[in-house]
Amino acid sequence: MNFFVFLTSLFWPIDLALNNNTSNFIGYAACSLLTAISLLLVSKHPKLSAAVLLPIPFLTPKLSIFLIIIFSLQLALKRKKIYFFFIILSLIILLTNWPELKGETIFNLDYEKKQEVIRNTRLYNSIPMARLFHNKPRIVIDKFNIRFFSLIDPSNYFFKFHPREGLINNQNLQKFPSLALIPFLIALINISSKNKSTLVYIFSAIIALSLLNNFDRHDFILFFPMLLLIKKGFEIIFKTKYKLLYAAVFLIFTVFELTRILII
Repeated sequence: MNFFVFLTSLFWPIDLALNNNTSNFIGYAACSLLTAISLLLVSKHPKLSAAVLLPIPFLTPKLSIFLIIIFSLQLALKRKKIYFFFIILSLIILLTNWPELKGETIFNLDYEKKQEVIRNTRLYNSIPMARLFHNKPRIVIDKFNIRFFSLIDPSNYFFKFHPREGLINNQNLQKFPSLALIPFLIALINISSKNKSTLVYIFSAIIALSLLNNFDRHDFILFFPMLLLIKKGFEIIFKTKYKLLYAAVFLIFTVFELTRILII
């Protein structure tokens, strides 16, 4: 089973490395590695787990919001005062990075979007109705919705975002083998308290990434948490009578998909 997890783990890092220069890849990989270490430590060493995440905004300022969200969720779920301290620290880091970060978030309203709102208000007979359906907050909400639903779309991870390529600015990488969708869904269906921390990391990352104008490549922080869920799904599949059939089909398709990434 570990061999299949290993094969699954090759896709996203390889495709990311092949489509980006070395220095950028190292930055994305470093943030992902820190997230992985933090997730592995979170149950037994919560203080160290939280501290491990603190360098992420200095590597990639765009992910400053990620820290606030994850520490807030952990404070709500675990009721440990230490997370309040880390929320304060992450707020200070966010404020430090804000001049650089502001223009990279969905809260930065460009002139074109503002003019579009003004134009659309003329489509309504009633001013209150126009303000209800077409207003500046609506721009932010629409941007968030597009990014959020793109980040929870399975095709984004297992099918190179097909057939919705072009919806957002995205490299459309092959992040996981297409047949890894089966163990991923099985793991979600059979979710347990042991996977609670993994879900917290995934949810925090998705919300934080949804607040960015362009989350492409920064979503690599989702790599390890999602891989853990896929591993859990593999464990369930390999306990069933269909394990040999699934293993054979998975191996054939996965080797073909991996070869295609390396060649193309």
